[in-house]
This record gives sequence, C-alpha cells and structure tokens, in this order.
Amino acid sequence: MADYVIDASVILKWILGDREEPDQAKAVELLTGWAEGRDDLRAPALWEYEVANFLGRELPDEAERKMEMLRRLEIRNVALTDTMIKRCFQWMRTKNVNAK
Repeated sequence: MADYVIDASVILKWILGDREEPDQAKAVELLTGWAEGRDDLRAPALWEYEVANFLGRELPDEAERKMEMLRRLEIRNVALTDTMIKRCFQWMRTKNVNAK
C-alpha cells in the first residue's frame, strides 16, 4: 500500500472535473486508489480552509454541497512537522520555486 500526503490542489481537482487542468488524471488516480483500498491518503489539516476558501470565492452556489461531500470522505489530517517544513523548503530550492 502506498502512502500519500496530498494538498488542497489535489483535492480540488477531484471536484472541479476540468480535464484540461494539469495532472487531473493523476489526482483522480490517487482518489481511485484510495477508494479501492490500494493507497492511503492524508492531507495537512489546512486543506479544509484552503478548499473552502477557493470554493466560496469561485463556486459560491456549490461551495457548501461540495465541501460537505469532501468532508464525508474523512481524509485523515496530518500535523505539519519541522522535518516536513525543512523538506518542503529543500524541495523548493532544488526545483527553483519562487513567487515571481
């Protein structure tokens, strides 16, 4: 069984259904693997705030229904650790990620 920590962008891909969205198929594959018991998914606790914020701004008429649907999945939340933060910053430096 593979273990994945996903973020809000992956979760949003599940409910937005935009096939043109980069990595849409990968996100759906993760959800399918989890639903079929092949994979374990967890997400930082912040995912609920991030997803709700996006839905409330971009899809206000559907936000509550979509958020309720996602919360019923009972995605396990994972606490952010110092090690995770350090790895994230290392990855950002390696990939030359910046806000520009």
